[in-house]
Amino acid sequence: EPRLQNGDRILCRRVPPELWHQVDGVFLVSAGDRICIKRIRSNTLADGYLELHSDNPTTAPFRVIRKELHALWRVMSIAKARIV
Repeated sequence: EPRLQNGDRILCRRVPPELWHQVDGVFLVSAGDRICIKRIRSNTLADGYLELHSDNPTTAPFRVIRKELHALWRVMSIAKARIV
């Protein structure tokens, strides 16, 4: 089952670009024409890209090249959707 559900809210902290090479963990990533929440397991920006992983084991990781990155926000917490 996905960790994030429709209606969940996330609290994030913006990561300044000068610190992007140090990040790992769960992030909201803005790159190219996409915004997604993915896990960075090991930082590969020194090689010119980030490899982004899903917590869903059926989803393959994918790479984002450095020049396509617009912003990174570290996911600090998840507020589950209310049951109405």
